[in-house]
Amino acid sequence: MSYLYVIDLDETCGEPPGSPIPDGTPDSALIWVSSECGYFVPYQHVRECVEKWNELGYKIAVWSRGLPRYVYSIVSALFPKVPLLFVWTIEECSLVDNNYIKDLATVVQMYPQFTGHVCLIDDEKVQCDYNTTHGFECIQAPHPPFRYRYTDYMFWHDLAANAIEKMSNTQENRRKYPIQKT
Repeated sequence: MSYLYVIDLDETCGEPPGSPIPDGTPDSALIWVSSECGYFVPYQHVRECVEKWNELGYKIAVWSRGLPRYVYSIVSALFPKVPLLFVWTIEECSLVDNNYIKDLATVVQMYPQFTGHVCLIDDEKVQCDYNTTHGFECIQAPHPPFRYRYTDYMFWHDLAANAIEKMSNTQENRRKYPIQKT
């Protein structure tokens, strides 16, 4: 059984348009969204981490509360080498107490093979609280400090290193031990 990681975009995979560009960010890292929005700035190591997960056999999906046009423009540039299981937007969210929630129960209804094998990676506490309360795993991505250096944000590097370590264990351990926040 493979494990599914559902990842958020804004402030999880990178800085949304309109945010200050971190010091030291190479121009090649910037993703142009549109003239109305500007640049999306991926966090260092996010591409490498997701590509490594794919190589190791993990399944990956993206679920953002953004509008479809915005989300698809970023995903196509950010993960061109990764076959994503799905890309969902605000349209697939559930409205719970005036919050658009990424309810992982919806994921396992559509993809029952991932029951007990799915984890959301999101920066928003409300997303993690809702899903952990309902029995799902969630890793809350930390917000980098304001005006950080591009090379200082190591969250995705640590997740990739943890995946490699976990995959070096036995086949049984691969099923039992998903990536944990370090």
